[in-house]
Amino acid sequence: MSISEKLRKAYERWDELYKNGGSDPFFSDGQNLELVKNHIIYYKKECEKTLNEEDYPQEYYRKLPPDVKSDYMAKAEEIKLNAIEAANTLSTDANYLRIIGLGQLLTDKEKETTLFSAGIGYVTNLQIAIRENDLVTQRRYQDTSRYMESLANIRKSIEKVLRDRNIAVA
Repeated sequence: MSISEKLRKAYERWDELYKNGGSDPFFSDGQNLELVKNHIIYYKKECEKTLNEEDYPQEYYRKLPPDVKSDYMAKAEEIKLNAIEAANTLSTDANYLRIIGLGQLLTDKEKETTLFSAGIGYVTNLQIAIRENDLVTQRRYQDTSRYMESLANIRKSIEKVLRDRNIAVA
């Protein structure tokens, strides 16, 4: 890929991230925008090192993207609404509710081996993220299907442990 293409793609990536946000589960859009901006700066320096000025691509002359706060998140209101919906979906899921009920029958050791705490943590962590306006964590929970699948597996694991101890689970 030519330096011109790399520069063009970096600007396109920056524009897309700024407008629609990303999907990074641990870093804000603002942090990722800064990373892409640094790529743009690097590619411009590469142009200066490797090309004659008359061969600089059009993108070289494009203004650098503006500084963005590191906590910037595109579509913040949409993320918040989706997180509230996700919290409601997960906290009323039959597997989640079953995990809570069965958890009373587990020993501390069994809670570790069945991932009981992880299952409970899905809802708890999301509720905390909503309360603390942690948009990165809220965005992580946008796709509830993977969490619901995990809750089903955790419930099955708990039920197996209890059946192995001859505790009836209906």
